[in-house]
Amino acid sequence: MPRLKSYSIGLLAAGMLLIAGSCVPLAQTVWSGTDSGDTASLVLPPGGGSAMLDVPAARSALPMLRLEVYPAVSEKAPAKLRYALSVTDQTGRTLFERDGSRFLYRQPIEPGRDVPAPVDIPLQELALAPGKYAVRFDTGTNGNLVRSAELRLLPASSGLLAPLLTTLMLAILGWLTASLGALQWVRAEAARPIASADAVPPHADEERLWTTGCHLSALLGYLLPFGHVVGPLAVWLAKRRTFPAVEQAGRNVLNFQLSITLYALAGLFLSFFLIGILVLFLVVVFQFSTVLYASLRAQRGLDVRYPLTIKLI
Repeated sequence: MPRLKSYSIGLLAAGMLLIAGSCVPLAQTVWSGTDSGDTASLVLPPGGGSAMLDVPAARSALPMLRLEVYPAVSEKAPAKLRYALSVTDQTGRTLFERDGSRFLYRQPIEPGRDVPAPVDIPLQELALAPGKYAVRFDTGTNGNLVRSAELRLLPASSGLLAPLLTTLMLAILGWLTASLGALQWVRAEAARPIASADAVPPHADEERLWTTGCHLSALLGYLLPFGHVVGPLAVWLAKRRTFPAVEQAGRNVLNFQLSITLYALAGLFLSFFLIGILVLFLVVVFQFSTVLYASLRAQRGLDVRYPLTIKLI
C-alpha cells in the first residue's frame, strides 16, 4: 500500500511538471518575437522616392512599413492612401513588390486634430543576402498626407504553430499523467482501513447512496456547461429535507465547486499571460481528484472536508 501511494504521488508530481513545462515553448516564442534588439530601419522619402538599404550579413526578416499619416479631414479628401513599395538587388532583380492601399479615418477639422498618426503595414518575409538593395517607395498623389515613412526589418519568427502544438501536447500528457496519479491515489485511499477517528455514525443505505451521488454528480461538469454546480444543486434541493447527511454534503460540494469556478475564471484571465494555462490544468486535476476522493469517503460513510474551499453558502 505505501508503494501504491508513493507511485500515485510520483505520477501526480510528473504530471504537474509536464503541465508547468508546457508553457515554456510558447512563452519562449512569444518573448523572442517581441525582442526588437535585431531590428533595422531605413528612412524613406515621405512623398515617394528611392533609398539604399545596406545589409551587412545574411538575414531573414519581416519587413514592416511604418507611416505617419495625417487624417483625412475633409469630405473631398481621399478615403484611401495608396502606396507602392519595391525592393531590388544590385543586379536589378526585384525581390519584393507591393501595391496596396490603406483606409484613412476622416476626422472633423478642429484645433490640435491635425496630428499625424502612425500606421504599421506588415509585409511578407524576405531572405536577404549581404549587400546593398534599392528600395523604392511611392504614394502617388496622396504624398501630402504622409509626414514620414520608414521601412523596418523585424527579426523573422519561426511561427507559432510548432510551439503551440508542443505546448498542447505537453499539457494534455501532463493532465493524463496527473489524472492517472489521482486515480491511483484514490485507489490507495480506498484500500486504507477505516480508522476509528474517521468513522461517523453509519448512514442508512439510501442516505449514503444519495450523499455519494451528491458528491459524484459534480463530474457532470465534464459533459454539460456548469454541470459541476447544477448536478450537486439538483441532488441537494431534492433530498436535503429528507436526509440530514445530504443537507450537509450538498453545502460542502456547492461551496467547493463554486470555489473551483472562481479559480477557473482566474485561470482564464491569466491565460493572457500564459501562466493561466498552467492554472487551468491544475484546477482541472485538483477538482477531478478531489471529487473522486470525496465520493469514495462518502460511499464508505466517512466525513468529507473539501480543501481550499471558500464558504459561500
